[in-house]
Amino acid sequence: MKKITSLLLAGLLVGGVSSAFAQTASMSEQAAPVGTPASTQEFMAANSEMTRNMRVNFSGDADMDFIQGMIPHHQGAVEMAKIELKYGKNPKARAFAQKIINDQATQIAQMTKWLSEHKTMHEKK
Repeated sequence: MKKITSLLLAGLLVGGVSSAFAQTASMSEQAAPVGTPASTQEFMAANSEMTRNMRVNFSGDADMDFIQGMIPHHQGAVEMAKIELKYGKNPKARAFAQKIINDQATQIAQMTKWLSEHKTMHEKK
């Protein structure tokens, strides 16, 4: 009985998380109300794009699934940092944005290379 209860609770939690993710994703894809600042509109668009791109086909290979999700996540951070540089005024925030662009670009390249090599190794098996 404890096992069944645990399984039911786990199912509810997973369902709740999936539902919350779907709700957040659909909220992020809504059109901005009239009068929304241009920076906010661009952040909303970047967030929608990132969310769409993070919907990967999971393979069951935890390493590959992690990398496939992180690449668009990091790319989203780069896009948002570019928006900060375009509109932001605070020197510290702008410095954070530039660092994100530099660091994430390097990490995206590393992950893309790893993913390509990992897929090649997987195909050889």
